Amino acid sequence: LQQKTMQFLYDDGEMLQFMDNDTYDQIGLTPDQVGDAEKWIIDGMNVDMMFFKGEAITVEPPMTVEMKVVETPPNFKGDSQGGKKPATIESGAVVQIPFHIVEGDMIKCDTRTG
Repeated sequence: LQQKTMQFLYDDGEMLQFMDNDTYDQIGLTPDQVGDAEKWIIDGMNVDMMFFKGEAITVEPPMTVEMKVVETPPNFKGDSQGGKKPATIESGAVVQIPFHIVEGDMIKCDTRTG
């Protein structure tokens, strides 16, 4: 097994493109190969990738990521009592956030639990 730090470059519609930070070699992985990590990565982010016999077998995003809230319902009077509401972050993942957070705010997410 070999571990490498790779940078996520972009999603070309069929493959997610990554670059080796040491050699600058690029590889493309399908969304199935990337798995759940896909919902936590954005362009330019570094991920840890495990290789076996030259083939990528796992993609691990950082344990915590800071992302911008791009969509969440507006707050209503009385929503301040410690509840939560759904929010879509810039990577496309949907997470639960406190009512006081609004679109455009940056939040820190634990990629292991959401």
